[in-house]
Order: sequence, then structure tokens, then C-alpha cells
Amino acid sequence: MPPKPRRTGSPALPSSPAAARSTASWSSASGRTAVASWIAAAGLAGLLVVVLLVPSDSIEVEQGGALPLVPLAVLAWAAAALSVSDHSASARTFRSERILHGLVWVLAGWIAIAAVAVADVGNLRQAVNEAWWWIVAAATFTAARWSLTSRHGSLASIVLLVSLASGLAVQAAHQQWVTLPADRAAYEADPEGALQEIGLFAPPGSPERALFESRLYGGGPTATFALTNSLAAVLLIGIVLAGGILSEAVRSRRGESEGAQRWRVGGAAAVAALLCGIALLWTESRSAFVGLAVAGGFAAVVWCCRWRSLSKPMLVGVAAAAVVVGLGILSLLLRPGLLAGAPRSLRYRFEYWQATLDLVADHPWFGAGPGNFQERYVTYRLDQASEAVADPHNWLVETLATGGVPALVLLLATIGVGLKIAAGRRRPVLHDAAPAPRWAMSAGAVLGFMGVLLAWISQAYLPNFDALLLSLIVVVAVSLTLYPLVAWGSSLSEPNGGRIAAAAAVAVAVHLLAAGGWTVPGVAAPWLVLLAIALGPPAAGSAELPPAGAARFGQPRWRGAWVGGVAVVLLGAWWGTAWLPVQRAAEHLEQGDFAIATGRSQIAAAAYQDAAEADPWNPLPLIRRADVFRWAIVRQADSPATRDQWSKAWEGAIARNPAAAGLWLNRAVHRLHFFQRWGDRDDLEEARQDLLAAVARDRSNVTIAAQLAVVEAALENREAAETWQARAETLAAAGDHADRQLSVVQVLPAESIGERAEPGAWRVAAAERLGGSHREHRGHGDGGG
Repeated sequence: MPPKPRRTGSPALPSSPAAARSTASWSSASGRTAVASWIAAAGLAGLLVVVLLVPSDSIEVEQGGALPLVPLAVLAWAAAALSVSDHSASARTFRSERILHGLVWVLAGWIAIAAVAVADVGNLRQAVNEAWWWIVAAATFTAARWSLTSRHGSLASIVLLVSLASGLAVQAAHQQWVTLPADRAAYEADPEGALQEIGLFAPPGSPERALFESRLYGGGPTATFALTNSLAAVLLIGIVLAGGILSEAVRSRRGESEGAQRWRVGGAAAVAALLCGIALLWTESRSAFVGLAVAGGFAAVVWCCRWRSLSKPMLVGVAAAAVVVGLGILSLLLRPGLLAGAPRSLRYRFEYWQATLDLVADHPWFGAGPGNFQERYVTYRLDQASEAVADPHNWLVETLATGGVPALVLLLATIGVGLKIAAGRRRPVLHDAAPAPRWAMSAGAVLGFMGVLLAWISQAYLPNFDALLLSLIVVVAVSLTLYPLVAWGSSLSEPNGGRIAAAAAVAVAVHLLAAGGWTVPGVAAPWLVLLAIALGPPAAGSAELPPAGAARFGQPRWRGAWVGGVAVVLLGAWWGTAWLPVQRAAEHLEQGDFAIATGRSQIAAAAYQDAAEADPWNPLPLIRRADVFRWAIVRQADSPATRDQWSKAWEGAIARNPAAAGLWLNRAVHRLHFFQRWGDRDDLEEARQDLLAAVARDRSNVTIAAQLAVVEAALENREAAETWQARAETLAAAGDHADRQLSVVQVLPAESIGERAEPGAWRVAAAERLGGSHREHRGHGDGGG
């Protein structure tokens, strides 16, 4: 018995000869266009695999972690642009698409302008590195809009994302049951050795050690990410997409001959959703749970509007949703601490946002600029706020902080145009990109994995083999089981696939309102692909033809010229401003680090100087060069020549990032170390000036305030010492943060101890030093009165 035709609510044929000509252009694409479509789909699939295996989480984008994505994204964008059909939409839709893509690229361009605009006050290297990620994001979204919005393209993308999320869930399970217990046992057996192995300097009682221990014992699995909230976003995508596939499999009314295949697809989707759901519970991400609830509500409203009756499939779907919600409530009840910490976590977010708004009020045009938020944020951080966060934990506020008010306006305009396009899709889509994209995406995913594997091997790095193997098996199994979803067509034909993608995109958008932003490629790239799919392809069947300029734009000779020109300009700019200097500097830095490890300080200093010349925007090589001369001064002799080299290195580093309070504090620490070794009072005076410059840039830093109190006391500035001590005590009490207590904060005593300072700077708890200094000076004053 043949399957019943599905009701679409609109004619399945073009309504006019003009529309027929428009629709026919999709099926008559040339071989060249087909190849371009394959390349675009493969490039996007490879990019998704790369960003989820190497997500460049936290501040890695600022350090250049996303730079290898640029050629991949530009290639996918160029191929997708060449694959666009000449008359693929009506004139109105064509204009809307051009406006949407134009806004996306103008936003990326504005961020690039902001990077240059803040060069005189911030870190230009970090700004340029992050600006390139915004260009990658623009290329990814527009390429996905052109190449993944056909039925096969969107379904293949959904299958790939569900498979990858399932693999990450397996890695999270391995961490939860194997890796984390082993790490905790190793740390308990040898804390210093464990910290040294990961390259973390965290003396006993320091805030760094307290933070490390809180994450080791209190944090959940992260898989390939650095933060649990980032992993939660991908798991959220997997749950919603797999749940959508399961729902469509249950409600499908296809023939009995396809029943077994339908149940296999539904079973694989259920397993994927279960894996991702369990892993999501381990992350304890409250914002992700809220995002999941919102996505469920979104899906319920959409499906209720479609079904309009309590049919059997709907009852099954409602029952399944009730089970999921019940399990979620049960998990929350079993973990009362998760809900108990919600108000405090939300309070922290409001503190971040308030400080960010103060920053933008002073710098409305460009905000902090890309890559410089953390260093500019501390100037406006509230007294009760503890962390120097890398982003505002909100994608809208992050856009505002990165590019100022114009960037937020551009983003909101982009959202508005996207919603208009989505709302204007009245008819079913009549075109398809043929089966090619699904094969291309499979090949691209394999090539992406092989590329990451080769990069790991070349760097002599390989993640946990057991976890990698298990996750790979799950990814392949889920992919092969869900593959019939694409080849068989499934009930997930448009616009259902778009609706499922929209539900996942909404869930991530809600989650990222309190847990992250654009600058984690492993989260942002899948989200952008989902947004592109959710908008769907341009509506077909209109009697209007594209505007006159569209035909000329679509001709291969014109299109190939401008696409190729833009791609060459982008790749040339990327090579010259980012990839070449960053790679050359990294090579010299590695040589310098190896020389330090083998005790050849002169060779290390020369290598760091070469790194500074290779990348004239990066302060890091000069910081390391200054550190070489610091140890030479402390352990050998305080010669004028060595001191001059040290001073020049620090002046160059600060000139490359004058807004960073950490640089001024670090130079003050060097000067105090010199004073402990040699007892020169000039070092104490200059350390005081550096500390004042640091506190002007980071007004709520309890360490700087406490150190200033110690230095002022040593310089016999009694009133200033008491003022800064009072400030340190106020900051330590504000916000009730354990890592800000004066018993934990470390300072350098302003005392000369001679050769005992050679192994390292002498540090003590601030409470011990401030209490003794304060009583000593107060007693002297009372006696003199």
C-alpha cells in the first residue's frame, strides 16, 4: 500500500510560468555549481568537527586558537557563494537575504574596526585574533544559509550535530567515572607534582590553588571544552535535535515497509538524547536546564498548532515530554545545592552586566574592543565582584562590550531581518540540492577528524585514547543509524527540520543569556549553523523575478570574479596580520622556553627578542624576556647593563598593552623581588608607582590594595598605608568570596633578605603582614604622641 501523501497546506506546483522558470533553475544547476555545493557542505562539516574537537574555549581565541579556522570558513563561504542559483527566490526574498548577509558581514567588519580603534589602549594582538573569529562566524553563517538549507543539507547537518554531541556525552561519562577520580587521587597523593605537571603555579593557601581545588572537586565533566557551561550548550543541541527526530519518527505515518527503519531511527535518536541528557545533568548547568525547558515549550506550541487535536502521536509526545520533565525535576530535588546556588550565580551575572554597561557608557562606539574585555572589565568591576571574567556571560552584552552600541544595533537588526525571513516562508520548498551534500558532509567530517588527529600527532599530543575511541564508536554508530533519515527522506521534510533546528537554536540562545557568548567556536559555530537552517531556504513559487541586478550578479564570470577576489583579500589579510606573525612568534617562544628549561638564559633572551620582532603586537615575548633578566639580576648581579635590558623589555611590553593592570602589577613584583635581594630603596619607590598604576586600572583588586599597604608602610607613609589597608579589608569583606580573604591573598614583604631571595620572591599571607605593620606603626605613633 503506497504511503499517503502528506498535507502541506499549499499547492505543490509553481503558481505561474515565471515561478516555474525560477524553480527550474535549481534543478538545472551546472556541474560546476554542484561541485561548489559539495565543497561548501564538506567545508562546513569539517569545521563543525574541528571546533568540537578543539573548541578554543575560554581565552584561547584571543591567543590565536581560532586562526586555523579562517581558511576553512573562507573556503566554505566562497564555494557556497558559487553554488547559489541565479533565480532562487522572489525579489522581496532576494532583497531580504542580501540585507541579512550584508548585516552579518557589516557586523564582522565593525568588530574588525573596533580592534584597530582600541590599539592604543589595549592588546592589539588579542584584538586581531578575536576579530578574525568574528569573520569566521560571518562566513560560517552565510555559507550555511547558501548550502545547508535544502532538505538534504539541513537533515545531514542535524544528523552530524546529534552524532557529535553524543560522542562528547561519552567523553563526559569517561571523565565523570574515570578521569576525574584519577585526577583527584593523583592530586591528593602529590599536590605539588600534580600542579607542576599541568604548569600551574599555585602555592599553598593562594587564591589560584583554592580556585583549582574548587574546580577539581566541585566541577563536572567538560569533555573537550574548558568549561562545563560550554559543554552544556552542545549537549543541549544534541538533546533537542534528537528529541525532535524521535518525535517525528513517532508521528510519522509512512507505510509498513518503512516501519522498521522508522523505529531504528527513533531508537537511535532516543539513545542519543539519553546520553546527552545524562551528561547535561553532570554539568549542573542551570541556564542549560532553563534553555531546555524553553525549547520544550517552543516545540509544544509549534506541534500543538500543527496537530490541533489530541491525536495518538501527540499523546505519545506529551507523555515523553512529561517523563523528561519529571526526570529533570527529580534530578533537581536530589541535588538541592544546585538550586540553592542559583540566586548567587545570578547575582554574579548582574554584577558582570552592570560593570560592562558602565564600561560601554564610557566607550559607546567600540566598547572594550575584541580580545580586550577581561583587561578593561576590571577597571569597572564592582567591589563585591571577585572574578576577572573573560566575557560578560551573555551573548547580547558581549556584543555590546566587543563592538559598542553600533555592534549591538547591527546584531538586533540582523535578528529582526532573520525573523522576517522566517515568518515569510508560507509555501513548501520546491527545490533541493540533490543528494550530494550528505555525501560531501560525511567526507568533510572524516577529513576534519583526520586533520585534527594529524595536528595532535605533529604536536606530540593525544587526548585520552580510551575516551576518544569510545566517543568515535558512538559517533559512527549514531551517524550510520540516523543516516537513513537523510537518504530515505523521512518525515523530517521541510519545514519540520527547520522547526527542530529553531527549537535547538532557541535553547542555546536562552542558555547563553547567562552562560557564555560568541567567542567559544565549539558553541558558536553549531549555533550559527542551526540558526541558518532554522530560517530555512528562500520561499519558492512566487510570480516575481529577482531584480535586474541579480541576474548579472548570478552570472558565473561576475560571481567567480568577486568571490575569488574577496577570498584572496581575506586570506591575504589573515596571513599577514595573524597567522604568519603568530606562528613565527610561537616558534621563537618555544625555543626560548626550551633554552630556559636547559639553563641557557642568554639564548632564551635572544629567542624572546626574535619572537617580539616577529609579532610586534604581542607583549608576551617581552614579558618573558624581562623575566630572564629578572633572574639574572637576582641570582647574579644588579649590573646597569642587565637592569637596562630588563627596563626596556618591560617598557616595550607595557606599550603593547597599557590597559592591562596585570602588567603593571607584575613589574611591581619584579621590583619588590629586587628590593628583597639587594635592598635598594629606589626599587621600593618605583614599585609603589607601578602599583598605583595597576590599581588605577583594577580598582577592586584586593591583592594590589594589600600590596600597596605593605609598600607604603615600608616607605613610612603611615596615612597612605592605613588607607590602603582599610581598602584591602573592605574588598576582602565584600561579596563573601573565600579567595579574597586576607588570610589567603599573598603579598611580598618589603624587606631585604639578601641571598634568601634567590630561589624566588618571598611571599606571605596579607593578613599576617598587614596586621603586624599596622600594629607596629600605630604603636610608634602612640608613643611619639
